[in-house]
Amino acid sequence: MTPGTWLKRFDWMIVAVLVAIACISVINIASATHTLDAHHPSYYYTRQIIWFGIGFLFMGMVVAIGDQRLAEWWKPMYWIGIVLLVAVYLFGTEINGAKAWFDLKVLSVQPSEYMKLATIVALSQYFAKLEESGQRRFRDLFVPMGMIGLPFILIVIEPDLGMGMVMLAMGIGMFMVSGTRWRHLLVLFGAGAAMIAFLVVLYHVDPHVFFKIIKPYQLDRLMAFRDPVKYLKPDETGNAPGYHTYESLIAVGSGGLWGEGFQQGAQTQGRFVPENYTDFIFSVLSEEWGFVGSMTLILLYLIFFYRMILIALGTRDMYGTNLIAGVFSMFFAQVFENIGMNIGIMPITGITLPFMSYGGSSIATSMMAVGLVLSVGLRRKKTMF
Repeated sequence: MTPGTWLKRFDWMIVAVLVAIACISVINIASATHTLDAHHPSYYYTRQIIWFGIGFLFMGMVVAIGDQRLAEWWKPMYWIGIVLLVAVYLFGTEINGAKAWFDLKVLSVQPSEYMKLATIVALSQYFAKLEESGQRRFRDLFVPMGMIGLPFILIVIEPDLGMGMVMLAMGIGMFMVSGTRWRHLLVLFGAGAAMIAFLVVLYHVDPHVFFKIIKPYQLDRLMAFRDPVKYLKPDETGNAPGYHTYESLIAVGSGGLWGEGFQQGAQTQGRFVPENYTDFIFSVLSEEWGFVGSMTLILLYLIFFYRMILIALGTRDMYGTNLIAGVFSMFFAQVFENIGMNIGIMPITGITLPFMSYGGSSIATSMMAVGLVLSVGLRRKKTMF
């Protein structure tokens, strides 16, 4: 590929959107964290800038290597991820009740972030090979179901239900575009619905058994978004399940149209919203930059998703299409769930907001995922504007 063709096919719009979101992220993290350490008020946003720099570097490396070369390594990539998930469960550091991190002193690494990427590559390659074989038997779906199910189980037992749900969303998105027959999809969705129905019935028939599967405090956290005030009392872990949602709603509502201004939000500066520079960064944006600021961010995400769809439509092969479907589903699930829990329409699951929340592992792997999309875009049939 000539340099001229490369420059024409490379999706600069996606990069521009990421730079814009990165700037919004740094500004809001600076506002949310400048009072955390009086001696080092720039600590968090400086590290976020560094992580964005590393993330863009990783993105460039993935584009340089190429998505097709990574497809050749899908088996070691996948099984390394599985080994890391087992290792973090056995030897990881517990943070906020979940053993999901390796504490390397200088930074904390979350293997489940890497596992999302490895699973997308592995499933994409499997579905591409299945397409080449021309076989569409129901039993051929058992392997990809296992490829999703194994990391899902390992992540949920950490426990990290939010990340597990993102894994499922990725799987659903990839199954739907992989050419899987609709009757097979209906069987899979029916099985999932049956499992949910079973849990609901079990809750009403034998709560004792139900709470052996799902702890009372876990259920409270899932249900608290429906009526945060009802769940303001501390649960068995000493936390109030509805507190995060309640305070976040106050912050979002306080922003009005234009917001309170940079470092002027009462909820943000008073630190009433916990984790407001990670899971609840959207509440900071809403309070200090208002409806206009919030919609600006959402518009940037919509442009990001739209560009991915354009690349997928122009992709030459099933592998590339599946790859983009997985990345799209992953990001869409995270954005929808995170913003939803910030505005009280979704339960709190600990999902971060892509490219906005503070965190190195999330930014690095998210940028690598975008690198996969951009790499596929270089092989598309024609340039799309």
